[in-house]
Amino acid sequence: LRWGDEADLSDLENLVNQVTANPAIEVLTDSVVSGRYDHNWISIVQRSHPHVDERLVIARAKTLVVAAGVLERPYVFEGNDLPGVMLSTAVRRLINLYAVKPGDKAVVMTANTSGDRAVSDLREAGVDVEVIDARSGQGVSRAIGSSGVTAVVDNDGQRIPADLLVTATGWTTPTSLLNMAGDRPSYSAEAARFLSEGLPGDVLATGEVVGDGSTDELVAHGEAIGAEAARRASTVASALRAATPTYRSKDFDRGEPVSIPNLPPASHMELYRSNTHGYVDFSEDVTSKDLHSAVAEGYDSMELAKRYTTVNMGPVQGKVEAVNALAVHSEATRTQLMENTTTTWRPPYAPVRLGTLAGRQYEPVRYSPMQSWHEANGATPILAGQWVRPDHYGDPAAEVKAVRNGVGIIDVSPLGKIDLRGEDIPRLLEFVYVNKWSRLEIGKVRYGVMCGEDGVIMDDGVTGRLGRDHYMMSTTSSGAGNVWNWLDDWLQTGFPEWDVKVTAVTDGFASINIAGPSSRELLGRLTDIDLRSDAFGYMEVRTGTVAGVSGCFVWRIGFTGELSYEIHVPSNYGLHVWEALLEKGADLGVRPFGLEAQRIMRLEKGHFIVGQDTDGLTQAFGVGIDWAVKLDKEDFAGKPELAWQEERGNYPRLVAIQTQDPTVVAEEASQIITGFGEIRGRITSSRYSPTLDRSICLGQVDAELAGPGQSINIRLPNGATVPARVLAEHAHFDPEGVRMRV
Repeated sequence: LRWGDEADLSDLENLVNQVTANPAIEVLTDSVVSGRYDHNWISIVQRSHPHVDERLVIARAKTLVVAAGVLERPYVFEGNDLPGVMLSTAVRRLINLYAVKPGDKAVVMTANTSGDRAVSDLREAGVDVEVIDARSGQGVSRAIGSSGVTAVVDNDGQRIPADLLVTATGWTTPTSLLNMAGDRPSYSAEAARFLSEGLPGDVLATGEVVGDGSTDELVAHGEAIGAEAARRASTVASALRAATPTYRSKDFDRGEPVSIPNLPPASHMELYRSNTHGYVDFSEDVTSKDLHSAVAEGYDSMELAKRYTTVNMGPVQGKVEAVNALAVHSEATRTQLMENTTTTWRPPYAPVRLGTLAGRQYEPVRYSPMQSWHEANGATPILAGQWVRPDHYGDPAAEVKAVRNGVGIIDVSPLGKIDLRGEDIPRLLEFVYVNKWSRLEIGKVRYGVMCGEDGVIMDDGVTGRLGRDHYMMSTTSSGAGNVWNWLDDWLQTGFPEWDVKVTAVTDGFASINIAGPSSRELLGRLTDIDLRSDAFGYMEVRTGTVAGVSGCFVWRIGFTGELSYEIHVPSNYGLHVWEALLEKGADLGVRPFGLEAQRIMRLEKGHFIVGQDTDGLTQAFGVGIDWAVKLDKEDFAGKPELAWQEERGNYPRLVAIQTQDPTVVAEEASQIITGFGEIRGRITSSRYSPTLDRSICLGQVDAELAGPGQSINIRLPNGATVPARVLAEHAHFDPEGVRMRV
């Protein structure tokens, strides 16, 4: 439909109503066909969708109808890149759709009805207009100005004051989908644009991509093409059914081809470049002079000139500038434009995000065996990696106090658990951890940190020795898969001769941490394991029965800084053991606590979290675990880089920080700055401690600011600056670790 009078708008409204009322028609708005592949396999990019920012829709069209219209073509002349030089369609869109007056004094160079209508619209908007009619031999030579158009010079050298120059000099046919279907468009000098020359039987075209005419003629052509497309699609569908062995009848009516009315293109004068040089490709800053220079250098093939100058190779990919480039190249080679053809169009027609091409991310959502209990008891969920976990049960501060003063339980089933068996496990642990493991006794647990070959921390956790050749490794929840792959990779490519069998058993065990001064009393009511301190010490592991469930193993570790036991039971019994702990500990005031309370308590204790207090550059010495890095070992992953880190020194360090005003919680990612505003670090973790009744922080700072008592400034996101100081110990609470070793 032509954009012109009210009758056209009424026709358009009727058409929209008919389409909307037809349930067999699916309309994708804000979408573009980015490619046509063999047998009408169509890729469609939908820019906006209720659930995603962009999605890729794949369709197999029995018949593809291309109705791409035409694009207005810029004119090449000196100054055609100045602000204030616009196409007639752009000017009309600003005025009629957005009620924007694009200028006060306009010069309109017109060679068609679009330019004539732009003149009418501009004058109606109150713009003073001077017309340069190319059909009578007039033309624009150049635009004058620096930050915008101030004057226009015509072909006769007359200078016309103006702040807006509008050109309407011709049309470009977007033939990309037709090219992808095998068509090689040919140039029509009479229409001054490329037109389709031959299409396969499963592709049809209509509208101005084919030719011109009145609204009635365009509608008639479209209706005929639609009917023929339906006939051909029906024929394909019938043929497919006939080829199906279970389909009884092979007789079907192909129908007679629909008569397609002629839709010849309207004549248009050839207008590509003025008598001056200007920009051909605005994306790549390629001018007509550049193309002439390319030809002079011997690049007389358009394909070579394209690569020499990068014309048509920018984001627009030749949609607007291709014909001008061909015209200027023909001019430079002194050949006829009809002797050239368009450069080959390849998918995608429009830019597509890599994520869209990759497709939807089918991330598994994982739940612990106790998830039903959490949901039934008011847990606020949080997505931690792939796991849905309880963030809190209403009041994280109260949960912290319950643990510090009595006992609490937390579901830690997402922790990675890797079963290791074989004689060479100590050799593997020595290599993948930075600390030593060869003398770990049965029943003992050791903390370890893993680094990549660049010395950057990749994970941490504990590993316990359950038997002579049997160990259990624990990893962070988010790192379980990576660590398992890391171990397997080294065993396959580095040490295939080692006797080690690695089995991921994260899903095989439900895990519960029992923490607080009364945790020994609570667990003792449910297990046959001797929990006395002299029988089951800190950083040890035992196996036994819990709540009647055999095959359990228990760590005694202290991530929260309290006496605590981490029990691991077969997954099917996780909910049973969880409920048994709550029942047996009712008189002790046991209550569940979530991830937020745990993070507060670990921060009070000064324990860092990989990925929270570290980043992709944090090497082992930077988090204060110098005691664990054993450079005297023969070899381990990351050793050369860590040796270099220790030698060079002056690396950022993780420190505990206290704001001068204890009520101010410096938000995570707040910058640590000097008095001159120079960034010297950042806050990695921060919370308000209900135990200490003040703010607590961990932060990465430059080495010279890491000393105990060092004064620093923290720049908050709101722009305020907060003074603070570095503490001597990582731990804000119980730095000697007395509470977890009782």
